Amino acid sequence: MTKPRDTPKSGRLKRRPLGSPGLRSLPARDNPLRQSTSSSSTTRTVPSAETQFFGSTAFPAIITDDQNVVGRYLGQLSAQGIPSSEERLRHQDKYTDKQISEGTRVLNLLFEFPGFADSIHKYLELSYTCMVPHPFIRACVDSIQVTMQKSRGTRLRQLVVTLFANTAMPLDAFATVPAKDYHTLFTGPNIRWEIIGFVLAILGVSLKYDVNKRSKPSSTSPSGQKPDFIHRLAEGVDYCAAICNSYSCVSPQALWLLYGNACLKNLVYGDMSFQLWRCMGDVSSMFFALGLHQDDSGLEATYPFYQIELRRRYASQIYSMDKTISTFLGRPPRISGSYCANTMPADIDDEVLLLDGDELDEALRNVDANGWNMDRQFRGATWRRIKLIISQFREEILGLCLGTRFSVGSEALAKDILARQEIVWDQIPHELKYDEITGSQHIPPPQRYVVMTTYMDQKYTCFLLHRKLLNETEWTREPLYRISRSLLNTVLQVVSLSDQVSNMQRDISWPMLYYGLPGASILAVDLLKHIHPSFNTPNPHINVIPRAEVIQNLAVFVSNLQRSINRREVNCESCRRAHGILSRILDEIIDPTHGEPAISETVVQQMPNSTPFSLSSGIDNDLNIENFFNQIGNWDLALDTSAIVL
Repeated sequence: MTKPRDTPKSGRLKRRPLGSPGLRSLPARDNPLRQSTSSSSTTRTVPSAETQFFGSTAFPAIITDDQNVVGRYLGQLSAQGIPSSEERLRHQDKYTDKQISEGTRVLNLLFEFPGFADSIHKYLELSYTCMVPHPFIRACVDSIQVTMQKSRGTRLRQLVVTLFANTAMPLDAFATVPAKDYHTLFTGPNIRWEIIGFVLAILGVSLKYDVNKRSKPSSTSPSGQKPDFIHRLAEGVDYCAAICNSYSCVSPQALWLLYGNACLKNLVYGDMSFQLWRCMGDVSSMFFALGLHQDDSGLEATYPFYQIELRRRYASQIYSMDKTISTFLGRPPRISGSYCANTMPADIDDEVLLLDGDELDEALRNVDANGWNMDRQFRGATWRRIKLIISQFREEILGLCLGTRFSVGSEALAKDILARQEIVWDQIPHELKYDEITGSQHIPPPQRYVVMTTYMDQKYTCFLLHRKLLNETEWTREPLYRISRSLLNTVLQVVSLSDQVSNMQRDISWPMLYYGLPGASILAVDLLKHIHPSFNTPNPHINVIPRAEVIQNLAVFVSNLQRSINRREVNCESCRRAHGILSRILDEIIDPTHGEPAISETVVQQMPNSTPFSLSSGIDNDLNIENFFNQIGNWDLALDTSAIVL
């Protein structure tokens, strides 16, 4: 089940794994500069193309414990147990006309959009959060574009057959090819359904973010065809995933496909959809099947640096993605940090992964003792490192917020998490974090957008803890008000930034619901309670809320919820429900006499890209305050478990 490398590279430079300055380890002080080691001193066997990850309790571990004894016979055992490529091709079933037709229909999606490569490239210029490094995506997209151009007409059928035949073959999870040639393992003559599905998914994401519709499918495609193009892309990605599932594909490229499928489902069906939740289950299963939860530094002696770094990037991003979706839905995470190494990826540019030798060593020197880049530029890798830190704390907090019991020990743990998180957050270089006072104008807009959302992510972690402590103990409300104001103010800055930069205009429903709505609801509900004595409870800290500022920001927030509804953004239905309740609350705060909506002209004029509107539109004007609090009570419970379900 494992095979030794016949000719291990000697003199490979081994890079020390960067520590994870999070909840399970102190900040690493090791210099991340790779040190020279001889691979001969770290001889080990590695998984072959056909094997998945098996831990120490699995039966293969019994054999691998004595791999030195078994190793001399391993080649013979491998030859007996694993069929060769020729044998697989000779025994595979013939593909039916139906299979060929279905595969052709999926490939025709790319023919319908001849500019698919340009659309993806434009998206990559603005995206800093894609799991797969940009140079590898570009290489795959350009190769597939060439392949498609060569396969028009009668050759398309042969391409479909090639895709089936290649996908039926196992794809080695580890490869020693240079980084610039990595894509050739699964494109060109080796093209597979995994990579076709991934490209279709990224194309769908690029189109969904292009709110100005600068990129469109070919006008030759049937007009008025239902479902629309992006839904057909989603169906095409599902088809590719089903084919790979039928062949039991376990490889990094299968992970690319599942990750892309989850991203596309998120944008097509919404963050609260069961389609996305189910996709995340597939992603987490592949996460463990590839052994991404383990970080075996011994592999650095045999495989190129980029191979190890890719695995660390996949692991950190999927782990963080799991915690984000779990928080949003109020469901237990699928990936437990108790089983994860959570090793920090290197804080380097994606292009550095293409380097080797002295050039790579020189690039890796551009980090400080804690692994942060010394030029203090915000990169995609920087975002992954910060998200990994936040997500480790978030997992602890989910254990408290979603658990069935909250004991005295839980209160102590919550306070300990707050203290530790503040310490670790302060250790992140100031230049790489958003500054709410200065607005971090030194960071270019695309990066600033990501920096701001990361800042809100950290604030929201504190929000969850303070809210839990407030509900379960005699905790003061003042910190919760302070964090809620920060979340509301920052999310409005995010929306403003998106409006100001034309090539950044995008779906704003996610930050509005995930970060802005919890803070806005705390402030709005407590102000509402304060003006109705019959429902009021003693709240000595209510005066710390600057009423005029908060009402103005709430009005702008409600206006932007309406924009998301009008633009039919992915979470427009959730925005509609939030808009309905928040607008009615705001009317009550401004005019408790139950008259006409009393929002001031000054507030309306300061709303970006908005027109005067009734805050009570779509809501029963006869709704009394008692029913109000019944709805708010349900909402309150949802926020307490982090699920934005109204």
